[in-house]
Amino acid sequence: MSPPSIFSGRQVVMLASIDWNYAWQRHQAFAAALEAEGAEVFFVENTGFRGFSFSDLSRVFDRFRRLLARAHRRANRRIVSPLVLPPTRRVFRLLNAVYFVPLLLSKLRKRGLRSDPIVFAYLPTETTLQILAGLKPATLVYDCVDNFHGHPTPPPDLVETEKRLLAQAQLVLTTSSFLEDQKKKSHPVVRRIHHGVPESFLRAPLAPLARYQRFCYFGTIWNALDYRAIAALASDGRTVDLIGPTKESAPPLPDGVRILKPVKHDQLPKRLERYDALVLPYADNEYNKGVVPAKLYECLATGKPVLCSALPSLLEFEGLIEIARAPADFAALAERLPSTETESKSRNRIAAAEEHTTGNQIRKVGRELEGLSAIAKSNQASPLAPKTEEIFLRGISWIALWFIIARAVSILTQFIGARFLGPEAFGRAHLVIAVAAILQTAIALGFPLALTRFGSTGGSPAERGRTIATTLICFLLWAGLLLSLTTALSDSLAPLSHLPRPMWMLALALAFLTALHHTIGGALQGMRRFAERGLAEALYSLGALTSFTAAVLLGDASTIALIGSLIAGLALGSLYALAKISDVLKPVFDRRVMREVLPFAVLGTVNIFSVALIQAPGRIAVFHFASPAASGIFSMYFMATLQIALALGNMLQAVLVPIASDAAGQRDAWELLGLIKIPAALFALAGFSLTTLTATTLMGGRYPVDPLWIALFSSSATLALIHGVMTSVYAARDLSGLLVSVSGSLITGACNAAANFILTPRWGIAGAGAAMLLSYAIGLAWLTFELPSLKERRAR
Repeated sequence: MSPPSIFSGRQVVMLASIDWNYAWQRHQAFAAALEAEGAEVFFVENTGFRGFSFSDLSRVFDRFRRLLARAHRRANRRIVSPLVLPPTRRVFRLLNAVYFVPLLLSKLRKRGLRSDPIVFAYLPTETTLQILAGLKPATLVYDCVDNFHGHPTPPPDLVETEKRLLAQAQLVLTTSSFLEDQKKKSHPVVRRIHHGVPESFLRAPLAPLARYQRFCYFGTIWNALDYRAIAALASDGRTVDLIGPTKESAPPLPDGVRILKPVKHDQLPKRLERYDALVLPYADNEYNKGVVPAKLYECLATGKPVLCSALPSLLEFEGLIEIARAPADFAALAERLPSTETESKSRNRIAAAEEHTTGNQIRKVGRELEGLSAIAKSNQASPLAPKTEEIFLRGISWIALWFIIARAVSILTQFIGARFLGPEAFGRAHLVIAVAAILQTAIALGFPLALTRFGSTGGSPAERGRTIATTLICFLLWAGLLLSLTTALSDSLAPLSHLPRPMWMLALALAFLTALHHTIGGALQGMRRFAERGLAEALYSLGALTSFTAAVLLGDASTIALIGSLIAGLALGSLYALAKISDVLKPVFDRRVMREVLPFAVLGTVNIFSVALIQAPGRIAVFHFASPAASGIFSMYFMATLQIALALGNMLQAVLVPIASDAAGQRDAWELLGLIKIPAALFALAGFSLTTLTATTLMGGRYPVDPLWIALFSSSATLALIHGVMTSVYAARDLSGLLVSVSGSLITGACNAAANFILTPRWGIAGAGAAMLLSYAIGLAWLTFELPSLKERRAR
């Protein structure tokens, strides 16, 4: 009785480079053999190697179809379709690390995967390394069956990622002497083991034929094939059937060639009986240098003649197969087969296949692993530590989650306010909000940005506490001074803003609490307490919604109630944020910190002021030149479009800044933006139009549905979103990029303020909408003018 297999009772994860389909390859053969050995197999389909192209659309749709389909499951085999992005761009890798790979690992756990599996990895990519970091395998086998370094479009860091994969692997498998020699330079344990052939393919020896007329290739139809060899056979009067899935379309071929649908693997031996000979016509290129076709032993098992291209890895099989040195030689070899073929040759092919059944081959792999088991634990690499960018992006995902909730709740509060207050009272409320936005700029300066930047400096909690405490004291001293002055001058300043004194005081309170909320939130973000930062924002929005809803239920749907609810929400969020930083706060003031922080805080004011110049002028101009009711209608349209665009821009900025912070990230970001900007803009335009139409419809007749207004505000929001993305990428680059970003925002805001006071007196709401559209168009023109590619072109 043979001893139990090393795989018996074990869980094996196969990180494949193919999908599970009719084209049966090494991956499926090993999976089936492992299952027969008693292993529980988790077959993870192709996680990607190269970038997208239009020819991949059908494969992408097929992947989504498989994701939505019912999970393929047998007693000991689970096929998992991963939702991941190709590892060709930095943004794709970070999204994989943060979202898609954890999703895949969760899916595997739900399918029953436990800790410490045996893993067979086929792709030396960053995606594979990310998955391995989560799987923490007991044993890792790098099964290298392709010459990835000969691929025309490999990932840019293939050498580095393969080096890291080799460092973690206990065993490296290859199929050819070319790959074996290549990998032996980088790993001490490299074994050449072909996966062989299922016993069901074995046939009896065949006598030679008088003429070999019917030829067949079975497998994937793609550009790795040499179609010139196929055409040569057909042009010589023979028929050639190509059976398999089409990965890339074949060129025009002679009439004797047929491309047939795939055949299930267990039905293939019977199907091959109708042919006289088989062909393996592969193109002579760098990628194919290391290829030993997966179907080689399946061809030999039939006993039929096999005509093959002269790939370096196939030359050792000469005698069992017929080698064609050039595409035209396929026809000459076929013509000579009646005289060169013998029953003895057929018997030798079958004997070679019998020695290489898949069961025998997987047991060879098992014996190799048994020999390594004594050193496997000591050679096991520690799990990969997540990169700084990945940690940051995971944290930002918390902010994004809570910000989405916060913004949704905030917009809901505003919609309730618009619905119950009516245009006039809602317009007065938004005049208070607009004045508060301008005042907030003066109060907050760049302190929130400074705390985000410097809140994590210093190695100890005491040092961080000094930085945060000093910055907060500077903020409070400045805010107190400014509030004292504006309160003392309220009788003079209130009339300038068209606000009565009580409303002016509400605007001051709203401005101060908004500045305080963002400043303490900046400290949380600087300390990388991302979940708490996002939750503080959500508490603000939920507090405002609860407070205003209570006022409406009590019959107090008024301007004061809406502003008061916003103040209450900000107070709640600020108190929570303050409680979360209290552990590092100390009553200290460090002048060195002040000297470092203040210049940064002053510079950061420009960005806040630019946002205020977008949010405030339209409301103020429409209120002043038209009416409070028109200002309320303007605010509702603004809220349904620009407010959403600005919120999306803020969230995208939090993700884009770490991604685009080096040369590679900049290149990827600009290239990706160039690819998606038109479809993304059209999608955004349609989305903003829909939200505006829905909002105005739900508001009732007091908020008119005007197609021109919808077009102006939706177009402005679309340009605002593109503007926000571009300024974020610029800001991530370097100091010169930050200056471009700041100047682009300032130009947009200044143009909006100027255009509002020119266009709004004449055209009212439409003029204010046109002012925003014009200002963003000018700002985008400036940002486009400063694009690195255009600057290089102008320099030439």
